[in-house]
Amino acid sequence: MASTVSQIVVESPNTVYTEDAILSTYKYQTSHARVESDRVVITPKEETYYFHTERKTPRLGVLIVGLGGNNGSTVVAGVIANREYASSLSFYRRYRARALVHIITLTLNRSSSLSRVLSR
Repeated sequence: MASTVSQIVVESPNTVYTEDAILSTYKYQTSHARVESDRVVITPKEETYYFHTERKTPRLGVLIVGLGGNNGSTVVAGVIANREYASSLSFYRRYRARALVHIITLTLNRSSSLSRVLSR
């Protein structure tokens, strides 16, 4: 039977737990090379990074993968148009954005088309 883990604790001298946050430091060690006349001089470098992570879980966000293509940008534009109550005027009437209706319609049309292709 699988057990459920409710907390992960890091035991390190570089990590401090407070009531509100987890504070940690990280030392990044690298080197820099430069050419001086006929020799290469390598100098070690060290940068210290400080991380502050809130312990309270933030509001849930959504990551939409694939926004770079035409379909993703069309969906985002439709959602924004729906939120802003955008409308366009044609010769005969005014059209109001109904992004969610169109997304559901497209999804249903694609799934029914796909099921028809798979059933052949």
